[in-house]
Amino acid sequence: MDHIIDLVFASPLGPSARLALRSAPPSALKASIDPAPPAGSVLRDQLHLSDPGSSSMTPRSNGHVTPGLGGTMKRATTTAMKSLAHLTSSTLTDQATTNQPPPPPSALRLNGRSASTGGGSGSVAASPTGSASPLHSSASTDSLRYLQSRVGGKASSKKASIPTTDSATIEGIMIELVAADEERLRRRRAAPTLSEGEPDQVFPLKGSVYEYALEYYKESQMKPTESEEPGSVQHNERMWRRQRNEAVILKTQPMKTAASRARWDSQIGFYSNDTIPTRILFHQFESHLLAADDRGQITVYDWEKNLRINRFANGSPASVPITSLKFVNEDDVAMLLSGTADGHVRLFRNYASVDNVELVSSFQGIAETIPTTTTQQDAGLVLEWQQGRGQLLMGGNVKLIRVWDATKEQAVQDLPTRANSCLTSLTGDQVAGNILAAGFGDGGMRIYDRRLSARDNMVRSYKGHHQSWLLNVHMQRGGDRELVSASLGGEACLWDIRLAEPIKRVQAHHGGMTQLAVHEHAPVFATSSAFNVIKLWSMKDMTEPISKFGNSFGFMNQRNISMTSMAFHPHHMMLGCAAGDGHLNLFEMEDYKSALTRVGEQQGPMARISWA
Repeated sequence: MDHIIDLVFASPLGPSARLALRSAPPSALKASIDPAPPAGSVLRDQLHLSDPGSSSMTPRSNGHVTPGLGGTMKRATTTAMKSLAHLTSSTLTDQATTNQPPPPPSALRLNGRSASTGGGSGSVAASPTGSASPLHSSASTDSLRYLQSRVGGKASSKKASIPTTDSATIEGIMIELVAADEERLRRRRAAPTLSEGEPDQVFPLKGSVYEYALEYYKESQMKPTESEEPGSVQHNERMWRRQRNEAVILKTQPMKTAASRARWDSQIGFYSNDTIPTRILFHQFESHLLAADDRGQITVYDWEKNLRINRFANGSPASVPITSLKFVNEDDVAMLLSGTADGHVRLFRNYASVDNVELVSSFQGIAETIPTTTTQQDAGLVLEWQQGRGQLLMGGNVKLIRVWDATKEQAVQDLPTRANSCLTSLTGDQVAGNILAAGFGDGGMRIYDRRLSARDNMVRSYKGHHQSWLLNVHMQRGGDRELVSASLGGEACLWDIRLAEPIKRVQAHHGGMTQLAVHEHAPVFATSSAFNVIKLWSMKDMTEPISKFGNSFGFMNQRNISMTSMAFHPHHMMLGCAAGDGHLNLFEMEDYKSALTRVGEQQGPMARISWA
């Protein structure tokens, strides 16, 4: 109601309404509106419309009537306008008949009935204007008081010139107000609810899942991953790593020729591991050196900065040593593969991160182990990773070589070893991956062809050339792909698998041998003795070692401590040595850094990309 009154005051009728309210007699404030009948109390035959053209009641099927669209607001607007018109006319009449007394209070109609104290119930009260028509639709007492408070308090009894407004203007304003109210109600009821809307407007429920799915499946679902999309962060990082790898290879390849003639006793690093390292491993392109100790821990060093950057537990029992370490996906984001003596294989991601080392996978590689006696040795689990085929080869104290496919995550082949002793070393061709070479505890070496059946896959067997436990058998990834073997007795042999006899053979150490390491690209290999002596040999001429030096630690040269592990860097002319007192030493070829600088200047910007 207040909203309608505000609209009236904003219309051209506003001044007249204000003056009418100021001069309204007190009796007009006591008028009231007939209350609406309760729901269901008006029957169909009792419905009476004073104006058929302004029907606002809608009969229902049960005979009851309810307000229709805009009925309530329409009646309220009409009531307000008629009240204002009546007040205007009553004010003019009161000014003309100021000497007449006001009508008695008993003539007022209250709640639609005659309120006369002395008259009959059917008498009609006279209006303040003298009209016989009662104020059936006049504003309530509260609304009239509100109007008077809007125009300035008490009604003024002074005479004033009242501007007259014709009925056509009032009727036009009424029509505009009613139309505005109907439009407001129509917008309000445009979105029906469960309580107000019709059933066909609510059900079936509407959703956006179908539109989303339709838009989603319009796009190709076989699109490349983000790492393969040019411009993405992963793609840019991968391209940078590829350029770095190429730069490392370009800078180190010219060093192969000099490596077979130069000295290798230049010490460039010294690390205290606190525990005894049992296996060490260099990353091809990152400046990472890994060491696995006898307590089941793996330590990561940065050999370029001479720092220890991480140490984490392998997860195996303390009594079970780590017997193998391999890298997976070295040319991209590398993962670390570890094998323990109980046959378990574990794969780690983010091995160089202090807080984010993640165990990707763990499984039992070989469970069919053969118990060993106290007089026999056990090599544990021996691993060989073939990057080109994505397969892992493993053996140990069993009579088979098992091939695991990383893509299928299952064992795809078992090769019988046909040997009476445990497998101590395993290597293979990294290009095609069909040829395997295995060394055994009885000194024998056997060659296998995976393309043949299990009955015929052993194509070559070498016996009698090594009289003791084979320490290592290794086939080069690059270079001339030479195959080298060495045993505890101190013999070292260079093989051509097409021949039945070794190409070259040398007694590297007379007091026994502890370790053998072969460079992946340069034609050199290193051996160590039980007296802590390291010898570098050239595959082209094995008559004499090209370099000989002691594995000294700090200022003291402890000859009674033997080597526990030894490894070459795959590309750089660098050798890592670990001893039983927990120390690691790094040696490199003589004048290696200056030679790298000269090669980098000759090759240009491509070779100057850092490998770190």
